Amino acid sequence: RAWTARVARDLRARFPFADLHIENRAIPGYTSNVLVRTAEADLYPAYPDLVIFHAYGPPAEYEALIRRLRERTTADILHATDHLSTKDADAADEDRVPPGLTAGQKAQRWQNQVFYPDLSRRYGTELADVRGLWRQYLRDHKLRVEDLLADVVHQNEHGDYLM
Repeated sequence: RAWTARVARDLRARFPFADLHIENRAIPGYTSNVLVRTAEADLYPAYPDLVIFHAYGPPAEYEALIRRLRERTTADILHATDHLSTKDADAADEDRVPPGLTAGQKAQRWQNQVFYPDLSRRYGTELADVRGLWRQYLRDHKLRVEDLLADVVHQNEHGDYLM
């Protein structure tokens, strides 16, 4: 994946004397409810030092992935909010968290604005506000979300660059 190669190049440039072993263990199309099972064989046993993570899917299984990483490894964890997709027509007003926002109302908005930040605080992870940065980038460059996507959700080259 182009995004992984960009991250690897950037890390190697920033840390030229570090012994970096970078692997992309992503499984395309798998959401947290499936990844929570595959991680047993392909993530935790690798005992990584750093995990850069994002997955769509149910919050309970997403949290289980983070919790088990904490329980079974000493990895630093950077996880990210969801980037924008073409389904996010009302995302322009997401800078504010409405009072009382719950998982049942606008589930994706709740997950990005309430669940991920809370999870990050509870498990001591770093959270990249990808969603907020994408919104700002689109405003600053007078672009539409479609300008960053190859389809409804997957990034094109410009979207990979931004990630």
